[in-house]
Amino acid sequence: MPEDDISVDRWKNILRDTDAVPEKMYDILRLLYACGDHSSFASVIAEKLGYRGHSGVTSTVVACVKRIAKRYDVTLTKVPNGKDSYKDQWWDFFFRGWWEGSLFRWTLKENLVQAMEELDKRDPAALSEEWSSDLPETFQEGAKRSITVNAYERDPLARAVCIQKYGTVCVVCGFDFEKAYGERGRGFIHVHHLTPLSQSR
Repeated sequence: MPEDDISVDRWKNILRDTDAVPEKMYDILRLLYACGDHSSFASVIAEKLGYRGHSGVTSTVVACVKRIAKRYDVTLTKVPNGKDSYKDQWWDFFFRGWWEGSLFRWTLKENLVQAMEELDKRDPAALSEEWSSDLPETFQEGAKRSITVNAYERDPLARAVCIQKYGTVCVVCGFDFEKAYGERGRGFIHVHHLTPLSQSR
């Protein structure tokens, strides 16, 4: 059965199978559930769960989807992989997704959200407060480190959270790449600082 046809009850059976969906995968799902619209970027999820980068989150998801595909009657989406060949697409098993500039957003599928709500006795909704209270209201960037010149560090998590909260129209200067450059500019943004980095220290 294609993954889009997975019912709430079938999702519950899959989620109960701790061999197919280990705790570290369920942590990813719980954290996504707790985000606004059950949606976030892999880099934000990775940072929150203590992974060194988003590739760790990605490999956890890929391994989980492969296990589920073997254990359950699930047909993964096929995508072109060179001339006349196709490969399984893993990310759209749990998520719907799209590019926002250089970041790819994951959003939990609706039936999966309902299954988690019915199944998780720890009340996944309670994580929303934990998630939002854990994020600072402001981020401090511009930490100085000595090299041959001064370099002002940028925080990729701050950028991802800013885009997630405000979108890709700059709230500082109002610039919209898509409006200025059309389709080619969609999803791009240069994140400005309310206080320029040169004045932050």
